Amino acid sequence: MRLAFHAADEASSFQRPWGPRDREIWEHLADGDRAGAEHLLRDYLRDSELAVLDLVRRQTTHR
Repeated sequence: MRLAFHAADEASSFQRPWGPRDREIWEHLADGDRAGAEHLLRDYLRDSELAVLDLVRRQTTHR
C-alpha cells in the first residue's frame, strides 16, 4: 500500500477519504460493535484494493 501511495500524483488526496472510514471502524470497535466494525472493514479492504489496483493500472498505462 505504501508503494502505491508514493506512486499517486497527489498522495494526500489519494489517502484523504480513508481517514473518516478509519474513524468509523474505530468507533464501532470502541462501542463493542465487532460485527459492525467487521462489515465496515470488509468494505474498506475491498474498496482500498480496488483503489490501489486502479492507481497501479493508471500509472503503468501512462509510461
